[in-house]
Amino acid sequence: RDLMTDLPTFVGATSDMHLWEMPEAANGWFLLLVLVAAVVIIVPIFCLLTFVFIPIGQLVGWYLNKAANLIFGYTVNIVGSLAGILLYTLLCFLYQPPTAWFLLAGVMMALLLWRVPRLRWAAAGRP
Repeated sequence: RDLMTDLPTFVGATSDMHLWEMPEAANGWFLLLVLVAAVVIIVPIFCLLTFVFIPIGQLVGWYLNKAANLIFGYTVNIVGSLAGILLYTLLCFLYQPPTAWFLLAGVMMALLLWRVPRLRWAAAGRP
């Protein structure tokens, strides 16, 4: 737990410039150790995030392949992406915590997948 709390310090210490109000670390072996620790934590987190979004990307790809009008399908995809970015920005401006982001994303995902019974229970977290 302390390692996750100190992660911004590790990343900030490896920069040549003052970053995130973190002091510069001493050069040499300590800097290398801090960098390795940060990479060991960050890379698996990025991989887990990638694996989380693979099913959503496959679902979007399936819908785009099945679209009668391909240009309209891609237009809806881009408009949806922009709407998601705007919604995220609005939540940030309203100072909402990450729990609110995930709660809203979960509700939207459940509403989107509710029409398909097999996906409905997957979104609800039931077997």
